[in-house]
Amino acid sequence: MNKGRIMLFAMLAAATIVIAVLMSIFATGATGERPEIVLPQELPEGLQPGWSFDGSDRALDAGDVSAETLAALVLSLERPEEYYATMKVGLYWDGGSSETRREVWSTGGYELIRSYDESGAPERNCIVAGEDTYIWYENETQYYVGATAAFSTDDEAQIPTYEDLAAVPPESVTLCRYEASGDIPCLYAETVDDMGQTNRWWVSLSSGLLWKFETWDGGELAYSMQTLSLSTDAVDRGEFVLPDGNNVFAE
Repeated sequence: MNKGRIMLFAMLAAATIVIAVLMSIFATGATGERPEIVLPQELPEGLQPGWSFDGSDRALDAGDVSAETLAALVLSLERPEEYYATMKVGLYWDGGSSETRREVWSTGGYELIRSYDESGAPERNCIVAGEDTYIWYENETQYYVGATAAFSTDDEAQIPTYEDLAAVPPESVTLCRYEASGDIPCLYAETVDDMGQTNRWWVSLSSGLLWKFETWDGGELAYSMQTLSLSTDAVDRGEFVLPDGNNVFAE
């Protein structure tokens, strides 16, 4: 990709990822044949049998993971009622790249996503508050509000979620296993679509949230998301303030 298309790629990268995931629901690949599924034979180093990942008596077993059980395992993971997370998002093209940061506050079913530019300055805000979604740029006094059903927070933040992985059909899963991302035990999967892209997913076993994600196109890394920090302490609802000074929790 040349430099003249950098801005277009940055604007459409997230939409491409979401569209690719959705298209994978309806297609099994260019040949129409089921991809070969590689099942784990044993747990990777650092993940020992008997380690409970959901607070119950259920323990890790490499044989539990398959293309058919992947979605159920992802959805069965326990998730925090509220959390604050920071993430790094990378976009990569021929001859260049960019990395920006995201902050996410989630509490009471509401979510605030703050995006930063390459210099590290706040750039864009998105609050999902029940049926309403608010969007505005930093330092602006006006904001847009619309029906939540008409928006995708994935597009706004350029970060896919564990729900996206759970929506991928078994025939599009080519590899799944338990694998650690650094010191974070994860459920790892690779999925393909009819565009030839490979998506790699790491879902944290302890938080149930998508910890890391990569999109590879033709053997080249095109997109990445990496969680930098995660806190499950009580979220400060004072952050959920619109440009006019109103807090969405008070409305």
